[in-house]
Amino acid sequence: MNENISIKNIFEKVNENLATQNFSLAEDNLKKIIDIDENNLKALFLLGSVFIQIGQLDNSIKYLEKVIKIDPNIVNAHNNLGIVYIKLKKFENAKKFLNKVLDINPNHLDAYNSLSIVYAELGDFNKALFNAKKALELNPNFVSAHNNLGLIYKKFEHFNEAETSFKKAIELNPKFMESHYNLMELYEKGNQNDKLEITITNFEKLFKSNSISFLYKSHVLYKKDLFSETIKNLKSFSIENNTNLEIDRINLLAKSYDKVDKIDDAFLYFEKANLLNSSFKNKDIDKNNFLNEIKVRIDYFNNITNIENLPNQLQTDYKPIFMIGFPRSGTTLLDTILRSHPMIDVIEEKSSVKKLVNSLSKLTNKSFQMMNDVKKENIKEIRKAYIEDLFSYINQENKQKIYIDKLPLNIIYIAEILRIFPNAKFIISLRHPCDCVLSCFMQNFKLNESMSNFLNLKDTAVTYDLIMNLFKIYKLKFNFNFYEIKYEKLILNLNDEIKNLLDFLELQWDNSILEYQKTAAARDRIFTPSYDQVIKPLYSKSSGRWIKYKNKLSNVYPILEPWIKELKYE
Repeated sequence: MNENISIKNIFEKVNENLATQNFSLAEDNLKKIIDIDENNLKALFLLGSVFIQIGQLDNSIKYLEKVIKIDPNIVNAHNNLGIVYIKLKKFENAKKFLNKVLDINPNHLDAYNSLSIVYAELGDFNKALFNAKKALELNPNFVSAHNNLGLIYKKFEHFNEAETSFKKAIELNPKFMESHYNLMELYEKGNQNDKLEITITNFEKLFKSNSISFLYKSHVLYKKDLFSETIKNLKSFSIENNTNLEIDRINLLAKSYDKVDKIDDAFLYFEKANLLNSSFKNKDIDKNNFLNEIKVRIDYFNNITNIENLPNQLQTDYKPIFMIGFPRSGTTLLDTILRSHPMIDVIEEKSSVKKLVNSLSKLTNKSFQMMNDVKKENIKEIRKAYIEDLFSYINQENKQKIYIDKLPLNIIYIAEILRIFPNAKFIISLRHPCDCVLSCFMQNFKLNESMSNFLNLKDTAVTYDLIMNLFKIYKLKFNFNFYEIKYEKLILNLNDEIKNLLDFLELQWDNSILEYQKTAAARDRIFTPSYDQVIKPLYSKSSGRWIKYKNKLSNVYPILEPWIKELKYE
């Protein structure tokens, strides 16, 4: 009896601790209960939940799994484990526990809501949408579900629907900060600056200015070319609890210093942003996997001695067009100019080629030599799958138009593309090697195995050297149809450069090309780091920018110098 009274008294203290969010004391008191009764389900569950609050996720898993072992039907233990695995970005694990919640309780609102985000992260739009809408069927006023629905729509590029969902969440609960932030981010990335300013104003009527509203105010100032004010604003705060936004702040500060030619300050903050990005990147990302992809291609194709060793060609009526090159070589500007032509559409940054490559790799057991042995019917299947996937991103197909598949780093897959589409055309975007490398180093890329090679100048230069070596081998070994266009020539003489490119594409000049900025401004969203640049007039300041940073590039210049000569940039 005394033991029960003692546990009851400690639980009263735990309730006080949780009410005041004193999680450290709550942890201590819950452990006292477990010392008395090691299988106390309530204490074990609360301790697992407290560990979520303080970020000790491994400890949270330990205690919540013990709850489930004692009683597998404690539904919220499964639900909280799902939340833990979402935080750990282990989405398959999260899916398992959240689906178990629904097995026990088919009307569990939070499980549907969390599953919507899990399926979005796993790339399944339909299941993500189903679960978010199921949560809203159960409770049409569930603010978090409206917000998650907005995140799903945003992730899968339904930006108008995303805007509507975030606004609905705010309408239901004007004090729900997250939807205000999501709306700001949507407008900033979409260059909807008037809407962004209105959203910030509305936010500050409801709340005091904070670091996040200050960040988006700074983006507005930057886009208005008020760089000194941007710097002053950005240096007045930091964002402690959101690493991605803090990286954005530091990177924007660096870009602002670059604009006012304070080179040492700019370079310092670019380094800080990249260091922070590297420190918090997903530990499963290995930059060497991407480099090895390039190296195995160099090793194989460099040793081919005659054209007979190359894959046999199977002709096709469909002639796909690919826009490729090293990142930050001017592909976004070229994309925006070309899509202004009424007979051109550009499909931007999709994974259709990667799926083609994966399909071919499975058939050949990752052996380039075996590409010769792929059967005609398999090639036809891969072609069909590629075309269907690419055109799934088009709202309404127009048989008269040409469609350009734009993803710069598809440059490494030229061999596989030619195996499937021997009559493909390639637009190769080129830029001064030093400007390419410097610009990649300066960008706040979303990290994956390729982009994680751009966090310092040395890695970026090595990656450039490998990719350009591979491209040079492709040009030597394959007879394929490509057109090289230099960024520097494009910004100096747009008309002639685009006329020549249109000849390559077998299209006539159209004056709408000259209004490409209107095309850019009308787009829902541009999916590259150049999203805020292409709506502005052509300017030559970014051409030769590397010269200002020449002393910073001294260690990598020897790697790039041969390419400066090769591409005739001397």
